[in-house]
Amino acid sequence: RLGIGAKSGEAPSLRDYVLGDFSRAEMKEIDAALEKAVGAVERILEYGPAAAMNVYNVKSDKLEE
Repeated sequence: RLGIGAKSGEAPSLRDYVLGDFSRAEMKEIDAALEKAVGAVERILEYGPAAAMNVYNVKSDKLEE
């Protein structure tokens, strides 16, 4: 899941915050989410949706792969 949240200690315009560039830290999170999504799609295609859900619908600290 990806979401938006105001930076702590700041009150930026929500429009500017949402439409602004991602920070390096945010890009790392996005890259990790994309890698996880690709893995989930590959697992769906190879083993079916139920198998993918059993692997990817768990808390992130228990994620296999």
